[in-house]
Amino acid sequence: MLEAADERDIARYRAVMEAAGADPRARIDALFEGLDGLCALPGFRGCAFVNAGLALPDPAHPAHDVVRRHKRRLRDLLAEQLEALPPK
Repeated sequence: MLEAADERDIARYRAVMEAAGADPRARIDALFEGLDGLCALPGFRGCAFVNAGLALPDPAHPAHDVVRRHKRRLRDLLAEQLEALPPK
């Protein structure tokens, strides 16, 4: 279930960023605007990946690998856009 959420969320992030056009700043803004809207939904209980990591005390639990992978993929997605920003 967590692995499916990882794939779904990363695909959603990419789609939101692509819909914002080619400008890296607009793509980053779109991602955070989408996350802001998600957080405002009734019943939102925080990031499923952070929650899973906190709920599983055994660091060897396989879900921790999924959590780490998801966070790494999100970080890489943002890094791609930040690296594409024109220098000031």
